[in-house]
Order: sequence, then structure tokens, then C-alpha cells
Amino acid sequence: MHASLGDVHNEWDIWVYPDNRPVALPENGEQFGAGSGASECRWATTWEQARKLLAQGERVLLVPDVKKVKGRKTHFASHFWNPIMFNWDPMIVGTLISNEHPAFRDFPTSYYADWQWWDILNNARAVDLTDMRTLTPVIQSVDTYEENRKLGIAFEAKVGTGSLFVLNLDIAKELEKRPASCQLLRSVMNYVTSSDFQPQTTLGAYELDALFDMTKDNKSENKGGAAVEQLLNR
Repeated sequence: MHASLGDVHNEWDIWVYPDNRPVALPENGEQFGAGSGASECRWATTWEQARKLLAQGERVLLVPDVKKVKGRKTHFASHFWNPIMFNWDPMIVGTLISNEHPAFRDFPTSYYADWQWWDILNNARAVDLTDMRTLTPVIQSVDTYEENRKLGIAFEAKVGTGSLFVLNLDIAKELEKRPASCQLLRSVMNYVTSSDFQPQTTLGAYELDALFDMTKDNKSENKGGAAVEQLLNR
């Protein structure tokens, strides 16, 4: 939207989503996408369930309970109101999005997070994928330069004979009132039931065992650090 008053001009982006119906969430292990010319995919809410399905050669969309996922809580950071300037947790300074990826076919976006990502990023978690050197996240939180970890909100991989897409998004928190999160989830679900869902990176199940180890406490990784202290002249 563009507005002007004499020589003064301003403009705002407005996002309109095509479907305001709530997303029909499958049960854990249930298939979805069948009967519409699409490929079947299985829904999983735990890594244990996803692992079993992948061992059977299934296509799996894993949307875990973010409160139980080891990782860093994400948030929307603008250019000025960011944690480096104000020493806020979590120490995440931006978002890098593979915006040409077919998972965003029904959720048009730039390669950075604009305001349509506000609700998504404030209800997501980024897991540490640094040791998975061949893997590029589909949605990646940009870490503070002091840590420089590869933090993934969404990623995909071949695991054995199966295919896996992981989306670390909180869908338990009044999803029907969050149109942007609904539309992103709908877009990802459409993608994983399409012929385009063919991950190019291969991971071993043991690598994901370590990533989704639920036996350890999910303690915060957010640290202010010496670099932030220096920026704040402390």
C-alpha cells in the first residue's frame, strides 16, 4: 500500500492469505495428501514416530512439540530492535530463508523475514545443525557472530529409504488465530505431498537421534557474551 501527502511518501506491505480455514491436522503417524493426485505423506509429532516411518521408506513431515525440542527459541528481529543492540535473549539477529524452495510455493516470501514472519518466528525453535555440514536449512536463524552456529527452523533430508521434512513450529498455541503460521504450514504440507519433495541431502538416523534426544534438559543456549558486553561498553 502506498500513500503520499505532497512530496512525502510512505508505503507498507500487506499480506493477504487465500484460505482462512484452520489447517486439518492429522494424527501422529496418519497419512495425508492421498486421494487428490498427490503423494501420500505421514504426519509425525515425535522423532521416535518419524524414525519408524522413515525406516519403512515413508515420506514424513515432522512437526515436533517445540517445548521439548533442544534448541534456541527464535524471534522476529527488525533492523533496529535487535538483541545485539539491546542485549536481549534469544541471541538471534535475523532469518535466512531459501525463498525459491518449492515449500514456499503457497507462501511467497523474500530471502529475509518481513513482518509476515512475526508470529511464525515468535512461536518456533531453531535446532543446532552445525555438525551436519552438507545440510542447508530451508529456514535458518542467523546466529550472533560470536557463536556462529547453523540454526535450523526447517530442513529436509533423505534418511535411509525415507524422506523427511522438519518444521519446528508451535502449532498447539491457538493455530486457528494465526493466519501466517497456518498458511506456512499449509504450504509445507502441500509441498511434502508433491513430486517436488525430493531432498538432496542424506542424513543418518543416528545424527537425528542426537539432535532430537529428549532425555536431556532443554536448557537455554542464549548468552550475552563478551562481544555484546563490548558493544554495550560494559
